[in-house]
Amino acid sequence: MKLILKMVFPMFLSTAINFILSFIDTMIVGHLGIQELGATAAGSSLYSIYVQVVGALIIGFQVLGAQEIVKKGKNRLTDYFQTTLFLMYIISIIFIFISLIFSKQLLWMFSTPSIIAGAQTYFFARLPALLILPLSICIKTEYDIQKKTKIGLYYTIVVVLTDIILDVVLIYIVHLGVFGAGLSDTLAMFIGLIFLLMRNNQDGIVKFQHFIKLKKIERKLISELNELNLPEVVNMLLDYLGTSVLFIIISRISVLDIAAGRISSIYIKIIFSLAINIGTVVQILLVRNALEMQSKKYIMNAFKLSAIILVPFTVVAIVVPQLFIIPFTNNISLIKLFNSPMRLLWFVLLLVPAITIMTGILRSKKRNKENMYVNVFSTWLLQVPAAFIFCIILKIGIWGFVLSYLCYFLGRIVGNLFFLIKESRGRTNEVLE
Repeated sequence: MKLILKMVFPMFLSTAINFILSFIDTMIVGHLGIQELGATAAGSSLYSIYVQVVGALIIGFQVLGAQEIVKKGKNRLTDYFQTTLFLMYIISIIFIFISLIFSKQLLWMFSTPSIIAGAQTYFFARLPALLILPLSICIKTEYDIQKKTKIGLYYTIVVVLTDIILDVVLIYIVHLGVFGAGLSDTLAMFIGLIFLLMRNNQDGIVKFQHFIKLKKIERKLISELNELNLPEVVNMLLDYLGTSVLFIIISRISVLDIAAGRISSIYIKIIFSLAINIGTVVQILLVRNALEMQSKKYIMNAFKLSAIILVPFTVVAIVVPQLFIIPFTNNISLIKLFNSPMRLLWFVLLLVPAITIMTGILRSKKRNKENMYVNVFSTWLLQVPAAFIFCIILKIGIWGFVLSYLCYFLGRIVGNLFFLIKESRGRTNEVLE
């Protein structure tokens, strides 16, 4: 338990700080006006697609890099690092090229005519960060797989504090408006990268001197990484599309139900973000430790830690559900409507760690395709049809939204269990043969 907690705690804090930054950032920009707030929201939506794609590309490096640490294959680890970086920069350059030509058309998906100009300004101010992010992610990931997750926390603190200070300076003192909001994010990312490079220079985690003798990027390395990365990228895009369809469905019911759905999605996102950290740590530890008994211990401790974190929140939500609604609204009708569904939502959220831990186990066994199949099945054959039936046909509003997530979570758990049992039986048969 201590090792998992030691690795997870900095990740938890990092996630929490990122949410706080998002809240403060929104408050600072919100004081400029509704148009400016809408513009930054639209620009951020397009930018986040790129961030999620790049985030999916790091999965292969997490698994294969951790394997090389066990084998003490330092040169191979450097090869995986530079190949991952190479793939990320290809995506960055393609995304920048497309954005420079089609930014207006892409932003139409997230904005209205009144805010499109502001959204473009904000987005272009953040665009240079696409050249900073890949190297930052790769360095931070190498620290993570070396069990030094606290460096990721320090990096987050540096970026967050820099962003808040620059937001205030560029928006309210220099009066750059939404351009200042975007520029502060880019400059904060740059300062964060400098911090990582300085820290790496001190620790010698990433051997940049090997990059000078760069040999040709091997096709075999790209194939190895893409075998793990591509299912995750497809997974992310289909998941993003599924969430969009879900909110299109809920937008067909009452305004109160839509508002309740938005509040629900915030809590779902927070719990998923925290639980993913536990799943990632389990994944890294399982790859780095081949002993079956030790692996079982890591998994059990991960479930215990999840229960310790989530159960108290669930108890509070059952007794006083209003505590989780009041921070977002003082509308009495919405609070009354959402009381009982909020209780059910927190029961449903107890399932999330099981999903992320089992996903971590599948990834540690290089079963990323199976993880994609499970997610596609759960989203498109369970959650979306369930939301349509509950919200549109049966018209049970926010209850339908929460129940659709229950279907999704159960689908993920059953699907993951199916593939884990199948994989376990396959290994048993190999041993017997």
